[in-house]
Parts: sequence; structure tokens; C-alpha cells
Amino acid sequence: MLSKVTLFFCSVFVFSGTALTASSPIVTTIAGGVNGKTDWEAGGFSGDGGPATESALDQPYGLSVDGEGNLFIADQQNHRIRKIDTDGNISTIAGVGLGWPDFEGDDGPAVDARLFGPTDVFAHSSGEIYIADWGNNRIRKIDTSGVIRTVAGGGTNPPSDGGSALEAFFTPYCVAVDNDGTIYIGTRPGYDDDAPHHQILRVDTEGSITVFAGTTSGDFVKTYTGFDGDGGPATDAFLNEPYDVAVGPDGSVYIADNKNHRVRLVDTDGVITTFAGSGDAGETKWGTHFSGDGGPATEAVLNQVRALAVSDKGTVYIADSDNYCVRAVGPNGIINTVAGGVLDGWDSTTDGFTGDGGPATDALFGQPYGLALDSNGNLYISTSNERIRMVEGIESTSEADDDGDDDADSDDSIDLFPGDAPIVQTVAGGVNGNANGFEGDGGPATESALDQPYGLSVDSEGNLFIADNWNHRIRKIDTSGNISTVAGIGVDFFDSFSGDDGPASEARLYYPTDVFAHSSGEIYIADHGNGRVRRIDTSGIITTVAGGGTSQPSDASSALEVSLKPYCIAVDDDGTMYIGTFPQYDDEPQYHQILRVDSEGSVSVFAGAGAAGFDGDGGPATQALLNQPRDIAIGPDGSIFIADYYNARVRLVGTDGVITTFAGSGDLGEIDYPGDNGPATEAQLNGVRALAISDAGNVYIGESYGYCVRGVQNDTIVTVAGGVLNSNGNRASGFSGDGGSSVEALFATIYGLALDDSGNLYISTGNQRIRMVEALESFANDSDDSDDSDDDGTDSGDSPGDTVTLPSGEVGPMGLDLDTTFGDQGLRQTPENPVAGDKIEVEIFVTEGANGEGGFQAEFIWDVQELSFSGFIAQDVFAGAMTLETVGDGKRTLSNALFGGFASKDSGSVGLATFEVAETFSGEAQITLASGTLGSNDLTIGPGAAYVVIGGNRDVPLTPQQASDFDGDGTIGFGDFLQFASGFGAAEGDANYDSRLDLDKDGSVGFTDFLSFAAVFGQPVE
Repeated sequence: MLSKVTLFFCSVFVFSGTALTASSPIVTTIAGGVNGKTDWEAGGFSGDGGPATESALDQPYGLSVDGEGNLFIADQQNHRIRKIDTDGNISTIAGVGLGWPDFEGDDGPAVDARLFGPTDVFAHSSGEIYIADWGNNRIRKIDTSGVIRTVAGGGTNPPSDGGSALEAFFTPYCVAVDNDGTIYIGTRPGYDDDAPHHQILRVDTEGSITVFAGTTSGDFVKTYTGFDGDGGPATDAFLNEPYDVAVGPDGSVYIADNKNHRVRLVDTDGVITTFAGSGDAGETKWGTHFSGDGGPATEAVLNQVRALAVSDKGTVYIADSDNYCVRAVGPNGIINTVAGGVLDGWDSTTDGFTGDGGPATDALFGQPYGLALDSNGNLYISTSNERIRMVEGIESTSEADDDGDDDADSDDSIDLFPGDAPIVQTVAGGVNGNANGFEGDGGPATESALDQPYGLSVDSEGNLFIADNWNHRIRKIDTSGNISTVAGIGVDFFDSFSGDDGPASEARLYYPTDVFAHSSGEIYIADHGNGRVRRIDTSGIITTVAGGGTSQPSDASSALEVSLKPYCIAVDDDGTMYIGTFPQYDDEPQYHQILRVDSEGSVSVFAGAGAAGFDGDGGPATQALLNQPRDIAIGPDGSIFIADYYNARVRLVGTDGVITTFAGSGDLGEIDYPGDNGPATEAQLNGVRALAISDAGNVYIGESYGYCVRGVQNDTIVTVAGGVLNSNGNRASGFSGDGGSSVEALFATIYGLALDDSGNLYISTGNQRIRMVEALESFANDSDDSDDSDDDGTDSGDSPGDTVTLPSGEVGPMGLDLDTTFGDQGLRQTPENPVAGDKIEVEIFVTEGANGEGGFQAEFIWDVQELSFSGFIAQDVFAGAMTLETVGDGKRTLSNALFGGFASKDSGSVGLATFEVAETFSGEAQITLASGTLGSNDLTIGPGAAYVVIGGNRDVPLTPQQASDFDGDGTIGFGDFLQFASGFGAAEGDANYDSRLDLDKDGSVGFTDFLSFAAVFGQPVE
């Protein structure tokens, strides 16, 4: 558990969230991997007659299980069908291991026959084994006596309705057989490119062949490929490399439509639809983006569907090949990952081989090639790791029927992992280990270091560009997730300008603040410290396109003759540049304006009269006052949006040149941040620093010192990232929340925003990170930050792994002198039942600014038998160091947080200390804030709590004045009345019920509470 306690020099409070770890199957290896390799190049053949775990496989593809529990493997590059019996021993049942060039063996023992790259195998309930002998263009069958023969293919005619299957010519990749003996064959390109493909063929029990799904042009050698036909006859539909076919319990046929990234379903009427997959493979700049779990299967991102297995209950298992995982769709149509799918830092799945003996969803897999289910509900997976792995009992856990009947139906929700987790094991192959790691240019961006990343931009190919300000560089993250420098050598001398007309990577930049990737492929840079806008052409050569001169900008003058301090830049489709300027120093010219440079290089003033201030709404933009324009964005209709930083607004210049306020009331919003879910022009914004606009016209606002991103849609504003509130109603800064909800994450100062074509929002922050929020185009929904329940859906309080948010009413305000011996009042309590190992974070905030040298110091006292000290993290400009010493009887320890010189802090967090509940925890402990200084100033601790109680009794007696001082200002006044009025009439369970207001603790805020409040109104807290 991690509880956070924030100590204000004015109050103490706790905030946190709850996390659960879901159950997952367990994975082990049960066959293959004898040579210790894991990739497809490491195959081999060995092990027959012995344990399958000591065998070698070479690209195991299709799998099938017979009624006795034997597992059959299409060992493709070994040109064999292999069998793992119920004792775990492996053997060859078909193929001599020779592929090209000869076909032979029909009507003889299958073990003496030649197979050529068999890709699938199907064990029929009759005991017969069907083989997709891909390279030999045949479906072959092994009868119960072990004799092999061809049952389809090997002819010279194109498949035609009613013709003999033995006269047909095709390349079979997959095969399935229904209970009546009807054969379904998927065809795709193979060793013989002349064979028709992209179809499902059907061979009836009389040996007649027909086209079951997929259309052709009528040309013998050509079959249409693509995606089309949903809702119509399957024979008119387009498929794209069907890799697998499976028959459902009702006779419906499922198709792994690989390159369409879908599972298609042909019902018993012959109508085809999409069963799973949106058709989007999830390609992003980082690789592939994985999504969809917990939602409708038809909206999920699948990346090359390679194999299928359908249970008797109708659960469909999908080998999501290039997402390196297996996913399952229950009868309710909801998709979830059941094996693999481990995410990297970019929400892409990771391949490899790890995890045997652990949860299947924590294990790394290579590409899953084949799937099979046995009668016990075990799922077998063949992978490019040259292994077969098994997830034990996965299907037996999904029998629950929500509506109480015994039938699975579309209204039932299927929980694949109730109770104990199923088990996953590797059953054949897999022998290489994988490891990677890098730091800096040329490697993964997640392993790089940035220094004040400011402006961001995404090009049409999905590459992300970063103005790495204090590194004096422009960095690029490519679509593989690797980072490099595209401009700047990192030199930071004053007036450090050089490099024009040469390679951008050899040029000197000086504090670049913004970057813009144009659709032409050119990159524009706001080289702020050098007073220029520079451009990198498609050959990598850098030149100055604006600035560097000595003249004031005037209409039609040359952009190269003007003196400016460019901070932000945007370029429209026609090549017109918009440049936001403001000074680094007071005596610098051309500031608080937006300049416009046309495609001929002529500069004019587009917005701003040249002085700082706020004025001009409703009139010409050129006559308006701006105050430090920090960003510019161009809307879909050509309107220009301006981040008017110190005016706490977003300004909009329409195509007619008239300026208005688009968002922001002009109030910095230092407290409470009203405005969400209301009109954007009434919202309080604090430091409008960055903008991004989607093609749909949604406007995203980086609120620098609100530590959040807000979104405006149809004039309604909401918070879409960050915005976590502390107990005083301020936005909290920090770094947390990766992998969780964006509105529950902590951000530092927001510097830059950018959107890609997939709707992903990139945010550069003072945490020296770039973070990504997935697909925000449906952001304009209500958000609720007040959920205090556990992640498990209950209100049962603390359990191991939980973090619990406490209501602010448990703080009783009190005045406090540094030498006071504390009594029972004014303390803050954490969950009643913390357990050993739980974390308690104590965060220190400054609410009244202090500047100067000498650093910051805080002293804490606690009992080392109850709590241990874990560490301290300094925030922002402060450097941190900790010293510990034993005090008194050895049970109490004093901790000093020492912060380095030149400390300057107006408000906000200055440090975070972490404590851990000890094994000897007695059930109650206390952390005391004893004293504090900032610079040369002693800090007053109070009004508010001066220490934190961990566990213990929650019944804390408060004086009537303390109980009624809801806003903690030391006086019962109008602010307290407004809070009381907002909750009057509410009862426990109501959304607006606040336990602090329930003074008589009868479960509702009523007249008796009002009388108690009224009795102390106007009084100071004693």
C-alpha cells in the first residue's frame, strides 16, 4: 500500500488511489527449447522418443488435440507432423524430414511419406488426422491404421463448385473438419504462386469442392485480396491471407483474416461479418499500439491474426501474432488478453521468452503460430520461440453464466480468470533468451535523458520532434521509438549562432523553445536565444527564414531584416509562418505579438499591439494586447489560436482578423480551479503554455501551473490529463500514474503538446519526460475525482496493495508553536489497518512564497519500531539530502531534509519523504513535523495538523470551532458557510455528502448541524 500524506506549512492531508493486481494464468514450458534458443532461426530437430521438453522444433505452426488428449504439431521446417502423448513424450507420426522437391508416400505409412512445409494439422473425432501439406498443394489424411493419402488438391483445375477435390489446384494453409466430415480449407500464397488463394474452400463428404468464402476474378491464377463484403454472402467477400479456420459449436465458421487484422465469421446462412478486430493494426510512431481489452471485440486492435481455437462454450481464442499474445472473446463479445501482451513504455506489446511458472499475462511470447484446446480446457500455443506452451485450465474457469441458466449467451459476461489463476506452460520448442537496453541517442527514447523539453510536433509519418531546450537541440523519436538529434550540437554559449547552409546536426542552437514539422517534410525551429526562426529542409540543411536582423517588423518588410525573440511557431499548409514573440529581457524589442511571414518572406504583424496587457476582444487582432504568447496553433478552418500566457486565456483570431477569447476567464485559478464541464470562457486557467488542435476541432490546452491538460469541445471544457487536487483545492504537481488513468496521474509543469493522426496526445513536462495519452478524441465526458472506494469495488478500507484517499475533514486545525508538546487535536489519520510493507509518503508544500539562499529544512520525528525511513525526493529547484540520528531512548529518530542553496519557491511541493510500516508495527504510529525553515525564514506550522497518525482510533475529539473551520483559515467565516451550504441536506451515500459537515455524526447534514455551526460563526479557532 502507498498512502500519501501532504504536509502544508498551513495544513496536513492525505491523497492517493487504489490499485489491484488481477489474477492471470501461469506459464511453463512443456516441450521444445532443448538448444536454449528462442527465435525462429534457432530451430532444429531432436527428441523423438523422449520428453517433449527435451526436444527441438523448427517453426511449429498448427496444433490440434485429439479426444484422448494427444497433441499434434505441424513442425513446418522439419517437414513433419509430431505428436506429444499424454505422458509428455514426443514422436513423429508423418514425414521423413525431407521437403523439396519430391512428393511421395500416399497409400503407405505416414511416417515414410514426404511432406513439404506442413502448416496445419487437425485431429478429427473419428481418429483420423488431416494435414495441410502446404508446399505439396494438398490436404492429406492419416487414417486410424497410420496410412496417408491425399483427399484434396494435387490437380490442375481451379476450384469450382461441384468439381472433384482431387482435381483442384490450390495452396492449403489451414484445415478444419466438422463433426460430419466436411473439410474447410484456407488458401494463401505458398511455394507455388500460381495457385489461387485468399479463399476458404469446402469439401463435402462426397469429395466435391466448392468456394465457401472469398471471391475471385474468374481468372485461374488470380484471386482478389482486400477487405470487403461484411453483411453479404461470404462468397462475395474479400479476404487477405486466411491463416486459420475453425468451426464453432453451432456450425458457424471462424476465419483468421490475417492481413485484414480481423476474425471473420460465416454463419450457417452463409453471411459473413467481422467477429473481432477493427482492421487497424495499431501502427504508431513507436511500433504498434495495443488496445481494446475490456471492450467490444470488433473495436479491438489486432495485428495479424494467425490462429484460432473455439471452445464448446463458444469462447473464441485468437492468436494476435504481432502483438505477441493470445486474446479471448466470450459469448458477450468482450475481448481480453489471456496470455502474453506485456506492454513496453509506448503501449506496444513486447516479444521474447520469459515467464514460465508465472502469470501468463506477465510472460513474454514470440509470435503465436497455432492454438488448440483440449477437453480439460488447457490452451496450447505454438510460438516463434520454437516452443509449445500451455495455459492450464483456462477454459474451465469461464463456465459462469451471469443470468443463472446453464447456457452461455450474448447477455452473459464471461470472467476468464475467476478464483485461482489457470496455469500456462510451454509444451514444445523455444530456446533463445532476449535482452535489450540503451541510454541516449540511437536507442529507445524511454532510456534517454532530456533537459527541459519544450515544444513538440508530429510529422505525417508519426515521428515526434522535441525542442530539447537546455540541451540546445532538436530531438526526434522515430516510429520505432528510438531517439536521435536532428539539429544542434549542444553548445550553450551566449550568441551561439552558427551552421546556416550546412547540416542541421552541426549547427548551433541556443535555447530552442519550439519546433514545427510541416506537411512538406521541412522542420521549423524557434531558435529563441539566437533570435531566429530556422528551417531544416528535406535534405537536412538548415537556414534562417526569419529574424537575425536589426529592424522593427513592419508590413511587407523582409523577415530576414527584423529583430525578434521567437518563442513559438506554426506553419499553415501554404507555408505561411506564424511566430509568437516575447522578450527574454525587459529591453528586448518585438514582444507580446504574433508575426506573420508569407510564402514570399514578407513579415507583418498579425496580432498584438506590442505592449503587454489584455485588451481588444471583438476588434482587429493587430490592435489587441497580449501578454507573453507562449504557443500558436492553426485550426482546421484556418483560425489562429494563441496561448496568451499571463492573461490566463486562449485567444482566437478568426479568418476575418477579429480576436476573441476562446477559453479562460482571465483568473489564474490558484484555488479550486472551477470551470470543468462548463463554458470554456468561464474556466480558470493557470499558465496557458501549450496548444494542440485535432482535425475535429477539439482544442487541448497545456495549463503550465495547473499541472494539467484541459480539452475544449463544443465550448465545453474538461480536464483530460493531470489535475489531481490537493486538500486546499490546488492542482498537485509530481510524477505518477503511468499505466493508469490520465486524470489520476501527476504531472509537473506542462511545456508542450502535440497530437498524432491516431489522436494520441503527447505532453512535454518539467519532469524531463514526454508522456502520451491515448486517443483523446472522446474526452468531453464528465470526470469525477472524488471516488474514494477501493479498486476492488468495495468500501472495506485498507488491504495490502491498496492506497486510500482520506476526506479532508479528518484534519482539525490548530495553531502551533515550534516548541509545543502536541496534544490529541489536529492530527490526520491514515487507514485504520495498515500492514507491514505499506508505504506512507509525506509531502511538504509551501503555500506562502519565500525566496532566497540557504535552502529548505524540515524535521520529522517518528518511532523506528513502528516505521522505517525509505528515502526522500526533492522537487523542482531544490537539491535534497537526508541525515538520520537517534533521539532520546533510541525509539525516536530525527530526519533532516536539507535542500541546496539558491532555493526559491513561491508555492507548491518542495519534497517527498517516504516511510514504510515496519514488521514490528503495533497498530498505531505517528510522524511529527517538528520544525521547518526556508532560506532565513522560520516557517509557521499551522493552522492545520502538525503530525500524522498511522492506524489507530479514528474518533478524534475536536472543539466546536475546530470542527467547523472547514477551510482551515483559523476563523469560522463566510468560506466555511459556503462549504456547509453546498452539502446541506445530503446524507451518507449521496454524491455531495461530506462527513466534515455532519457535525453530530448522525449520517446526514441537517438542521442540528446548522445550529452547531451557527453557534460558532465568526469565532476564531482556539
